This record gives sequence, structure tokens and C-alpha cells, in this order.
Amino acid sequence: MRQHYHWRALYAEPGVGVYRNVWIEEDGSLHNPHQYPDEEVRVAVLKADARQVARKTEASERAVATRRRRQAAKIHEAAKRILSKIGIGKQDRCFCCSKVLTDATSIDRGIGSDCWQHVLVAMESRTTETPVSDDGVYTLPLPPTAAQDAPAIAA
Repeated sequence: MRQHYHWRALYAEPGVGVYRNVWIEEDGSLHNPHQYPDEEVRVAVLKADARQVARKTEASERAVATRRRRQAAKIHEAAKRILSKIGIGKQDRCFCCSKVLTDATSIDRGIGSDCWQHVLVAMESRTTETPVSDDGVYTLPLPPTAAQDAPAIAA
């Protein structure tokens, strides 16, 4: 069954007013203790539910993009530290993604095996070519994503 939100104060269309303590129960019945017009309340609740789902979906997509951007920055920071001989050092969590490390090699290096592949790509891009923008800032390409690594399917 689809979950509906419990609306303590649901602001409907302008000029209609506020519906208080309304929602649609799991069995599809309308919780409407103030006896507002049922059809108007049902439509308002469904519209509000749809807006809430859209907001949560957008927030989730922004969170995923932020996580990817931060992890890419950590990968490039790790590559920079390794190439400058500072290194990462022995750690029980991955420097890039903070996952717990269990492999002895990964613990010694401070970077997990999944992230290590991305760090190697970043290190290679730093050593082969280091593009510089007009303002003198070094820019690094982001590591390839799984979608870019997948072979192209001919139509």
C-alpha cells in the first residue's frame, strides 16, 4: 500500500483555506475529523503528497551528487598527497570514502581497493598532463564513472 503523509495543516489552493489534520489512511479511507468536503480534501492530500515525494526525490538526487563530488575531491587529494610523498599512512578507514578497511594492503595504504583504482587514475592524469586554467589553477579530470567504463552497445 502507498504511504500517505499526515498533514497537520494542509494549505490548499489560494482562497480555499487550510485543512487541518487530514490524510488518507492505508485502507484508502479519508481521515477528515473536521468534516471538510471529502473530494476537495482527497484531491488536496494527493497533490500535497505528490509535491512532498518530488521534494524528497530532488533532495536525494542533490545528496548523491554532493557525495560524488566530495569523494572525487578526496580521491584527487589522495593522489596529490601520494605524488608529493606525503602519503596517507596506515588507517582503519578509507581516506576517500570512510569505509572500514579489512585488507592488510588497504589498511597499510589507507585507501580501499575500490577507491585505489580511482586514485591511480587521478595520479596518472596528474603525472601525464596537468591542465592549467587561465588563472594558474591546476585542474584535474574527475575519475571515470562506471557508466563511462561500460562498453558501448551497438544498436
